[in-house]
Amino acid sequence: MHVSACLMGRWRVRRFVWVLVALLIQGPLARAQPPIPETVWTMTGEAALVVWADVEEVSPLPADATGRKGMIPPSPDTPDMVARLRIREVWKGEARAGEQLLVYWADSECPPPPYYKEGRAVVTFLSYATEKWETVAGSYGTRYPTGDDEVAAYRQAVVLAKEAQHIRSQARRVGNRLSLEPMRVDWQVQVSAHPATRWDGMYGLAGGADVIHDFYDLKGRRPLRLTEAQRARFARGFVEHPPLDSSLPTMLKVLHGYADKQVDQAAAQSLETMFNEGRRQEWVVQAFDLLRERHGEKPKPREPLSDEEALSEQEARDEANGASASSIQREWARFKKRHRLTPTSSPLSIARRRGDSPF
Repeated sequence: MHVSACLMGRWRVRRFVWVLVALLIQGPLARAQPPIPETVWTMTGEAALVVWADVEEVSPLPADATGRKGMIPPSPDTPDMVARLRIREVWKGEARAGEQLLVYWADSECPPPPYYKEGRAVVTFLSYATEKWETVAGSYGTRYPTGDDEVAAYRQAVVLAKEAQHIRSQARRVGNRLSLEPMRVDWQVQVSAHPATRWDGMYGLAGGADVIHDFYDLKGRRPLRLTEAQRARFARGFVEHPPLDSSLPTMLKVLHGYADKQVDQAAAQSLETMFNEGRRQEWVVQAFDLLRERHGEKPKPREPLSDEEALSEQEARDEANGASASSIQREWARFKKRHRLTPTSSPLSIARRRGDSPF
């Protein structure tokens, strides 16, 4: 997953500053704070329209145009960009295939704006609160599936979220205060199975395990308890699509205490791939230690990376994790020998460009 420059290289003390800005200051400074992470679940609930559409044109607005009816004074929220979309499919809301939409936004560095790429097909979450179409949640609200399989995964995630939220809405209309939480957790488990929507499902399942995004989430999420049936389904998704990114340790945390040889094998395969590729970021070492625990070992705690290193996912430095790259490699070799593991390396998928995953 690509992380915007807005989210990189900030210290934890700045989080306190952003809180003060959000609570005490109105206007441009308050709007400049990084956005709270939003998943397909939350954006489906907030959006009036969710579509899969072709981005036909992206252009700056003339100086005297705002996308609103009439003139308004310019501000940091005044749109200066517009994208022309041609709808392929409507997954939520009132529109039709083939219809054209104009979507407006204010280009900025922070918070990161939505990303519309000419000539590409985008899944986008839209609101119509200010007499024009705008993107829900900025950069989180534009997603770029890379094939039919990923389109199907996003379509299913949106439809399932919409149906669950509709059930709760209908129940409340007749005075039944039905809780949405069990349906949301079940949705998270289900969409975590596919790599395209994995982050949307994973976020929040293991509390603050996602250091990059949780840094800007003021909700202070706690790990969620899953039923055995949910963990079994979650484990199947892990085995069918072993993660080759920072979701690996998060998924292993969710499956802590859940004995499954296939999960162990899939995790070992992912780690073999990472080590063969020379990847030794903090999350790789963390996943290694979690796999050691699954094999009954008790690894010594490692000194965590600094905030700046963790947020930028730089390779772990010797002084930060207490072990050089070569020693980690030796640890991995000894671990495989102890447990008679012979994992094979998986082909790494092509790294996604900003146009594929801008948030």
